[in-house]
Amino acid sequence: MKKREILLLEKKFYKHMADIFLEMAKSLLISKKDMMHRFKFNNIEALTQFEKKDRNIIIMCGHYASWEWMMSLGYHINYKGYGIYTPVTNKYFDKLVKRIRKKHNAEVISRYKAIKTIKEHSKKNIKAVYGFASDQSPKIKPNSYYLKFLGIKTPVFLGAEKLAKQLNLAVVFADIKRVKRGFYETTFKVISDDPKKSKDYHITKTFFKLVEKQIYKDPSQYLWSHNRFKNIDPIIRPKWNYPSQDD
Repeated sequence: MKKREILLLEKKFYKHMADIFLEMAKSLLISKKDMMHRFKFNNIEALTQFEKKDRNIIIMCGHYASWEWMMSLGYHINYKGYGIYTPVTNKYFDKLVKRIRKKHNAEVISRYKAIKTIKEHSKKNIKAVYGFASDQSPKIKPNSYYLKFLGIKTPVFLGAEKLAKQLNLAVVFADIKRVKRGFYETTFKVISDDPKKSKDYHITKTFFKLVEKQIYKDPSQYLWSHNRFKNIDPIIRPKWNYPSQDD
């Protein structure tokens, strides 16, 4: 890619990031009708098929296009929606995040309590959909799992896959697309309807391949600022045994 193309892409990205912040603020004021007009779901039956079978669902998505407005999913399904999020240090803004979600029929679960909470829901037979934006960079641990994302070997979160396998949760990918400024649509793609039979890491690998496809179509819509590749070089770390995918 030429320098001129990179600079143009950078400009488009910062414009998109500004829009995301504006849309987050707009979420407090936007009506249900306007939200449903601006954020559409093309094949909601990909989720409701699991509701009919009393199966709880994990939705995986990347930080791409308007992942924030996925919270409006609660207007289209019977299950309760929960977004897994990282609590904000500032208590005011943390309350604001929760307030925005609740306005549009969604709740949030701290990622530090997600495993415990989802297991409790399973025991109590609470019907729910859990949203995981799983493309961020986890802290390095001795058993960190590395795979190639955009050609770079990097550690990834495995929480969604592990929960799906343990609790037999259906796993669906949300392919979010920007139609025009302020308008989006989502197409769901089932990653696994029988996760217990999936090979280890299959769900995670499939998820990252789908995020890659989105980025290659329009890289300006990806949240490059969240420092995805900050832990790419295990050579400079302690010499742990890093499990990784086959090259």
